[in-house]
Amino acid sequence: MGAKGGIGIGLAVLLVVGAVGGWLLFASGDDRQDPIVVGVTDRADSLDPAYSYAAGSWDLYSNVFQSLLTLRAGSDTPVPDAAESCEFTDNAFQVYRCTLRDGLTFSSGREVTAEDVKFSVDRIHAMVRRAAEEREDDSIPEEEKFVYTGPGSLVNGIEAVRVDGQDVIFELGEPDVTFPYILAGGALSIVDREEYELDTPRDDGKAVGSGVYTLEEFRAVDDESGEAGLAVLQPNPNYKGAKDVSAYPVTLRYYTGPDTRCSRTGCTTWAASPRPSRPVCGSVG
Repeated sequence: MGAKGGIGIGLAVLLVVGAVGGWLLFASGDDRQDPIVVGVTDRADSLDPAYSYAAGSWDLYSNVFQSLLTLRAGSDTPVPDAAESCEFTDNAFQVYRCTLRDGLTFSSGREVTAEDVKFSVDRIHAMVRRAAEEREDDSIPEEEKFVYTGPGSLVNGIEAVRVDGQDVIFELGEPDVTFPYILAGGALSIVDREEYELDTPRDDGKAVGSGVYTLEEFRAVDDESGEAGLAVLQPNPNYKGAKDVSAYPVTLRYYTGPDTRCSRTGCTTWAASPRPSRPVCGSVG
């Protein structure tokens, strides 16, 4: 686990980046609760975790959604987050069983269930299939065909997902001792099955998850005017999981490039993240 570099937001927070991408905000002992403003040039091209593998989107996924496992700051070992426990149940490393934590709720107010976990995985497979079918369908104009840009390659090894009460069982096609790390990433973010369609990405600028923050507002970058995009995050009082997270509200500002970023905001530039990304800046106030 590595930090994204020398962040310019004083002692208010520590910004941490995981090996699987994304950042988390942790309190560092300062009692101030001013909104944290973080400027980035990695855009969130989609708020749907089943549809995007872009670094800017994953930054949001790791905060707005939960996965069964997560990575703690300073550790490279996955630990339960939405799950109470997870383990391989066979010697071949092909059956992985997780027990869902009790009392989890989505920002919609619905309880998080094992069926939601299964649905979240099934959506990725469904979108991959849809893209493949439409690609071969000559009756659909090329410009209307569904193009998939999500993390399908990360779940190719999952042959089946079964639900047994509070347990979710993953059956893998091949032995994979690294599977816990896939569960700890944004690809397997858990979504509310009553708020998302199976094979169609959500594109209304909203996100329903159970992560440490709720998404209150989102605005994409306006390329014509150069106006920055915006994501407003509020701490989720109903979050239950492994993360020790700051109570600060956060505003992400998406800029079109380094020339327009910090010159307009006065924030401090800091290093790029380990994922394919560009420099970022941050400030308090």
